[in-house]
Amino acid sequence: MSVPLFVQKNETGSSSVQPEKTDVPKPRLLDQVRDTIRRKHYSIRTEQSYIDWIKRFIYFHDKQHPRDLNESHITEFLNFLAVQKKVASSTQNQALCALVFLYKEVVKKSWLNLRTWCMPSAQAGCRWYLRPMRSGPSFFSWTA
Repeated sequence: MSVPLFVQKNETGSSSVQPEKTDVPKPRLLDQVRDTIRRKHYSIRTEQSYIDWIKRFIYFHDKQHPRDLNESHITEFLNFLAVQKKVASSTQNQALCALVFLYKEVVKKSWLNLRTWCMPSAQAGCRWYLRPMRSGPSFFSWTA
């Protein structure tokens, strides 16, 4: 494939041949998600599901770009699914996985930590919430 060339004259009057500068726009967000999913060899059904959940998340927040949103927006969306839409916890988990993938792999936000999320439970009124991170040794640490 050949790149279009153009001749440009510099201050001394000599000409030089340079490739034409073309402004290639950055791919749209959902195209970036698709590319990342395909690069990681996820199944086509996972791709379709993640794209659908990401679209729902964006429309829920009035078409704001996900890079402008934070954890409280994710909590708000998941609580909406649980309380208003009354979806099952496995469905909420699928939505959360899609959003974690979006922020971790595509938007590259470092503030998202999956360990801080708690699944909905009957005691919590079927709401998603952030729990504080434990300090000290891990619950699952091995002792000799």
